Amino acid sequence: MRQATEYSARVRAKAFAAVAAATVVAALSPAVGAATGAHPINRHPKPTYKTLRSSIDEIFYLHGTDGFAVVGKLRDRHELALTALSTRGKSISSTTYTLDAPQRHGSDGIEARLGRLGSIDVRFVAESTHHGKPLFPSCKGGRPTIEEGRFVGQIRFHGEDGYTDVDVHGAPGQVTTQPTLRCNLGAVKAELKKLLEELGGAGKNEKKEEKGAGGAEEAEPELHLVKLEAKVKDRQITFEASRVSARKPDKRARSFTSFSVKAEQHRGRIDEVASTSTAFEPGSAFTVPDVTHLTQEGVVKPPAPFSGSATYRRESPHSLSWTGDLAVNLPGFGLVHLAGPKATATVCADDGCAN
Repeated sequence: MRQATEYSARVRAKAFAAVAAATVVAALSPAVGAATGAHPINRHPKPTYKTLRSSIDEIFYLHGTDGFAVVGKLRDRHELALTALSTRGKSISSTTYTLDAPQRHGSDGIEARLGRLGSIDVRFVAESTHHGKPLFPSCKGGRPTIEEGRFVGQIRFHGEDGYTDVDVHGAPGQVTTQPTLRCNLGAVKAELKKLLEELGGAGKNEKKEEKGAGGAEEAEPELHLVKLEAKVKDRQITFEASRVSARKPDKRARSFTSFSVKAEQHRGRIDEVASTSTAFEPGSAFTVPDVTHLTQEGVVKPPAPFSGSATYRRESPHSLSWTGDLAVNLPGFGLVHLAGPKATATVCADDGCAN
């Protein structure tokens, strides 16, 4: 049991490291990749820099009904995003509404009309001010200024079909002003590498942990990956499932699964994106009868908030069926069916999943 827990922790740490790295890279992409590529002729290339323009983020935090947290964010006085977020067990569900909401010149608050979803009319009252940590230590230009305080006024939000409600006259929040930054992309790459090492877990101690009795290193396990992607016809809805399994030389096998779904739709001038994900579920949630033919047949039965199950079968080299009653309840979208005649699926395994 202890070995299984340690194995799970290593896999989880590496997954979190990948997510963290991707988030950081996005802020400077694609310049990081271009600046840190191979230089076969010049071993000491001149540093490459990128400028990140100044920005201002105004954020408030609320508690909605039915266990939802609601976060509002106005970026650069016109880009408004309102996110309703719920965490239950291993599952995270969120729905984000974004729109262009230019604010009055000289105002210090947030005003927006969200139609049937509600409205926002607040002003910010600062209570304290301090400087935050630099976004990237290698970037020059100054630390962000953070004002802590409250947004005073009225915030009303009504999620579709009443999945959550908010009606308050104030909310805690902050205003963060980030000055223009000039970043050395080579140094940023080094920082990202260090971040991966810190988040990736094992590192220097991993080899020691993998040694068996007598100090001999254990043989590498046999690893397999299966990924499935299903799309709902005529709608911007995508379901993804993955299964990672490892069989050690002693024939012991362990597997982990993860599931996610993302849906998008337009509500006039408001863009709505909902998602649900759950990770590190037991292998029984995604079973493959024949491990020598991973893409031939499989059954997915994710935990709540998903319901039902679905089966894929490869009936010919170019034909894959995707049947069942698999569905998910997405905040703002209601019950969404993910299998059957209105959905199509593709499956890959091991090296075939590389892209």
